[in-house]
Amino acid sequence: MVGGIAALVVPAIVERVRARAGGQPAAQVGAPAGDVRARERRWSRIEPAHSIPEREDHTAADISYRVGDAVFVGDTLFMPDYGTARTDFPGGDARQLYRSIQKLLALPAETRLFMCHDYKAPGREDYRWETTVGEERRNVHLAACVSEDEFVKMREARDATLSTPKLLLPSIQVNIRGGRLPPAEENGVSYLRIPVRLKGGARLA
Repeated sequence: MVGGIAALVVPAIVERVRARAGGQPAAQVGAPAGDVRARERRWSRIEPAHSIPEREDHTAADISYRVGDAVFVGDTLFMPDYGTARTDFPGGDARQLYRSIQKLLALPAETRLFMCHDYKAPGREDYRWETTVGEERRNVHLAACVSEDEFVKMREARDATLSTPKLLLPSIQVNIRGGRLPPAEENGVSYLRIPVRLKGGARLA
């Protein structure tokens, strides 16, 4: 997600990208009235990739930003040899993900795309974080699906086989605050809360 740790490092990367692009301002793509001010710099909102609210799916905390010839894609896409982001996190939507990806792929082929994660595709030993729109048009998940409905069917079936990430609950509590810990309690300590469900309706004393 463009949030959490990424929220702390992206501004620095953006400045490097903008310098390479000759200092040109960020351009808005595919979204109405969505300029976002971040650390006194103007970025441009493309659109949420998925959502993070109330049920268990991938997330609308994910937003892509375009600066010059570069786009930071959040959790929308992974490297072309790995595929696309899961959508079974809170607020996730496979159909919305597909449509957001199509907007990204409509950008010029030479547009650089910066990933938020890389899990290394089978047979690849090195981590990668940068690709292009042209390369992503051959993304393994998109190449296997010729229509939106086929992509949704594939994505939802694949998501059903994935386990819950070990750090999902702590991550959500930090990501929704833009990388900040929850407010401190009266003792001055911030806590990440983990729900506990007891078997058989047992109750704590």
